[in-house]
Amino acid sequence: MIELYTGKPQLKDRDFDELRGEGTGALARGQHEEAVELLFAALRGHGQVREEDFARVVGLLRDAMVELGRFAEAITLSWYLGPQEDVRAMLGRLSPADRARTLQWQGGGEGPRRALAAAEQFEAAGQLVRAAIAFERGGDWERARTLWSRLSSGLARGPRVYEAALAHFNLSRSSQQVGDGRGARAAGIAAVHLLEEAADRYESGGQRERAFDCFQTLIAIGEEMQVYEHVLEGYVNVTRILCEDHLRGHALETFQEAIDSARTHGELVAAATMAHEMSVFARKEHEPAVANHAVMLEAELWRQVAEQSLRRGSPVAVTEHALLAALLSLGELGQYRTVGEIYQRLAQLKLPAAKQAHYARAVRRYEQARNEPVESSPIQARLRDQLPRFWHEDLVEWEQDGDAAEVCAEVLLQQPNELLRRNALLARLVALATRERPEDPVAQITLCNFLATLQLYPVVSVFEKLLTHGNPRVREEAIKELGNFRYKRTFQSIRLALEDSNAAVVQRAAATAAKMRFPHAIEPLSRLYREGRHPEARKAAIRALADIEHVEAAENLLSILSFGTQEDRSAAVDALKASRKKAFFQAARLAKNDLDGPTRQLISGILQHRGQAPL
Repeated sequence: MIELYTGKPQLKDRDFDELRGEGTGALARGQHEEAVELLFAALRGHGQVREEDFARVVGLLRDAMVELGRFAEAITLSWYLGPQEDVRAMLGRLSPADRARTLQWQGGGEGPRRALAAAEQFEAAGQLVRAAIAFERGGDWERARTLWSRLSSGLARGPRVYEAALAHFNLSRSSQQVGDGRGARAAGIAAVHLLEEAADRYESGGQRERAFDCFQTLIAIGEEMQVYEHVLEGYVNVTRILCEDHLRGHALETFQEAIDSARTHGELVAAATMAHEMSVFARKEHEPAVANHAVMLEAELWRQVAEQSLRRGSPVAVTEHALLAALLSLGELGQYRTVGEIYQRLAQLKLPAAKQAHYARAVRRYEQARNEPVESSPIQARLRDQLPRFWHEDLVEWEQDGDAAEVCAEVLLQQPNELLRRNALLARLVALATRERPEDPVAQITLCNFLATLQLYPVVSVFEKLLTHGNPRVREEAIKELGNFRYKRTFQSIRLALEDSNAAVVQRAAATAAKMRFPHAIEPLSRLYREGRHPEARKAAIRALADIEHVEAAENLLSILSFGTQEDRSAAVDALKASRKKAFFQAARLAKNDLDGPTRQLISGILQHRGQAPL
């Protein structure tokens, strides 16, 4: 069946209306395979046609698939056309998984009865994760708990620690819903321990993006169990990873979210500490107005800590230290009148006479002081209930196991973007066809090409599966197309491909690494440079670092020029001469007094080549 989708050369440049007309004629004559070939070529080559015309061809192609008995393809085409499609005649011919999706799709993803009917079909298909989620949506938490219990027990005995943690968390959630508080607590504690273990494994293996997911889920577990220590541990590590990965906007929003969460839980010291960390990061990232906002927020929080300690009857030293912390923050921004007010508050505390006298003298020094104007820019925190449900989504990905048809079905049914829905439709049809010829390299390479048009995070798992294919041509195409997926997770595949037994795959992996030019790739690129055994991989990492406009990338390159091998230094010189980024200039001039003579000479040559004054 794959021949229907690869496309004959003579069809590629044909006009849409011509292909549609010929496909319609072939369908009327009962030449269904020819009709499929022509109609698919029309859809494949003309993705920009009007939706009305595109949908008309989809309908014709659906009719041809029904005539051929290709019901998986037919229902896929019906999903594209919309829930108004009458698919009752097809339901009995579908796999349980597709029948479940169709039941959900007909109900627009809503409606308890449809959700429960879909859950039973998912369970019949052996997709226990999807079944449990559907039971939750249908309100049957008891059956959902039974499935989460089966999954958590099975996963706890295997190597998938992260997935086991998520299953335990879902077991905790469902146990809470059915009133089993003890069971919910036990499952939640197990989930926390497993998440911490998984996060440690991921970070030590260079997969910080997966560790990030662990800590995100830890926040949710803490909120669910009402244990703030887990919430705080999650936030501390989430903000740390975001800062280290230079995701400035996300980091600042998460800092604010963490501060808001701490205040809600009455943990004012934690909130003030997070505000201080936020100010340090914002200043480092050249966001002075945001840094000022964080400093003012920190001062306000320390004053609240002081008042709270007085109300609770805490030792007076606690109040004193909190007020001094607020004073230091305000002094940093020239808020001298408010500093005087805090000294006055300190002088009123029941402290030793010498301290009281000291604070009273300070009050007099600030009697005529005023607050300096401060530019401050607050950050709007995200709402946590709008974030992805990793405890569901990552388990669905595990269950799908890189099955292209399954992943494309989810994209098609959930993605609102018209172009992506069209691409998912075509990729799903190709994926269904390639199931029949799993060892055919032409079929799998064609699938890679169609999947590459999606460029969505869930598709990465499919390419990861294709990288295990027995044919090196397929592995080469998979790592090539992954170069268009700008995620840190892509580096997992790059590292795997760099160890491939086929030289062409290794070469393609190095070329893919060179395309990873974005700030949060600095850490994995640096790791690739340090640990890479292949010279081409190290050169690729250097080229990518040279094209990232960030001071940390520049500092990595300075280190290579100072301490790298002769080959690596030459690669860095060539990359920096070809780059158009400017962060390296500033870093080099700041570090010039710490550089040895040969390194300064190399850098001066780079600067002169780029039209800059030498060091």
